[in-house]
This record gives sequence, C-alpha cells and structure tokens, in this order.
Amino acid sequence: MAKKFITCIIVPNASARLHKLRIPEKALYILATVGVISFFVATALGFTIARMAFQISDYAQLEAENKDLKIAKANLDMKARKLDSKLQDLETRSETLTRILDSDKSLKGIKTAALAPAGTGGAKADYSTEDLIRNSGSALDLMKDRAVQLETKLTVLEQKVTFREGLMRATPSIWPVKGAIG
Repeated sequence: MAKKFITCIIVPNASARLHKLRIPEKALYILATVGVISFFVATALGFTIARMAFQISDYAQLEAENKDLKIAKANLDMKARKLDSKLQDLETRSETLTRILDSDKSLKGIKTAALAPAGTGGAKADYSTEDLIRNSGSALDLMKDRAVQLETKLTVLEQKVTFREGLMRATPSIWPVKGAIG
C-alpha cells in the first residue's frame, strides 16, 4: 500500500519561489489528535487555576475571620477573668460578713430562718477560673449562676445586717439613770 501524503504549498510573496511541504497522512492525524488533547488539557488546567484562585480568595477571607474570632475570644476571656475576679471578691466579702454576723452575740438566740426565705444560702457549686475558661462556651452561664447565688447570699446577709441594726437601735447601750440602782 502506498503512503499517502498531504502537500502544503507555501507562497511567501508573489515573486518568490514556492515551498512544498509534504506531510504523511498518519502524522497529520497524530498532530491533530495531539492538538485536540492539548486543547482539553489546557482548558482543564485553566479551570483548575481559576478554582485555585477562588480557594485562595476564600482562604484569605477565612484567615481574616479567624483572626477576628481570635481577638473576640481573647476579649471574652479577659472579660470572663475580670468577672471571675469580681465574683471572688464578692465571695470573700460575703464570707467575711457571714463570719462577723455568725460571731455576733446579739444574733445568737435568733433563728436565722426567720430572716431569710427557705432555700437561700451559699453557692450550690464552686467553679474555678480554670474550669470556666476551659468551658468558655458555658463559662458565662456558670458565672451568671454564681452571680445569682452571690446576690441571693448577699441579700440574706443584708437582711441580717438590717435586722441587727434594728435590734441595736432598740437595745439600750447606756445606763438609764445616774446613780445607784436599787
């Protein structure tokens, strides 16, 4: 079987000599196939590059959002620490007031149940700062619970102090008359 050739004639200009280019038919089909495959590869590569560019854009946006969230978390942690410090200060003051009132001789014979509603008193659970920071999702809820418990405890202490103040006003502290009592 004879080889088939395709002849391309190249004319550089009207007065120049003609150039003939003989290409075997199989080589032309191979070049066409390589060209089509190259086109699809280039198209796929273009889409891949475009997708990567979008991912880089999304990544930059996520990095900025992550940075903002880290700053917000740091601020929240700082506020939680400040709130915990204030709560600890209130607990210390509450314990001090409780000790003073418990050691008061004028209140020894009086039932404290008459001073406060049933079920009020100290904290039901004690949470450390480390526990609160570790569980930062529920830390504020725990601190709010501690604040409510302290508020209740301080209300009871306030009632005791008010009662004691009234008792002290009604109790004479000086001798009613000068001279000998007979």
